[in-house]
Amino acid sequence: MQKEHCFRCDNDLIMIENHDEITFYKCEKCNRNYAKSTGKSLTDRWGSAISIPLYLIIFEKEKVAIQRIKQYAKGFYEDREKYDLKILIEEIDDEINHPKQQLIDIHDAYGTEEIARDFLHQLSIEIKKLQS
Repeated sequence: MQKEHCFRCDNDLIMIENHDEITFYKCEKCNRNYAKSTGKSLTDRWGSAISIPLYLIIFEKEKVAIQRIKQYAKGFYEDREKYDLKILIEEIDDEINHPKQQLIDIHDAYGTEEIARDFLHQLSIEIKKLQS
């Protein structure tokens, strides 16, 4: 079996669970969690900063309207601590600027990678506007 590597620190990942359709990994160096479904790429595991907003658009087959993105941004801004928002924005911006994974594989989204990346990028922009 091919070794999987951490997106953040490039350390070898340790397999922590293996099921018929999905395998879970952990990085012992930076403590990140990953998942890999059969026939899919390695992704951040559910619960990661990026996976949470992507859950909102699982069924989207078209680009998300900016008005909806603004509503989601407001919700994140009002419901999250400043530290959590900082991590969310850092994770989004890093993934947008340095792609490491297929975002649509995180939740088996119906839409395209372009839709997911556009959504995260616009969400980050709108949250930053609310912070300033």
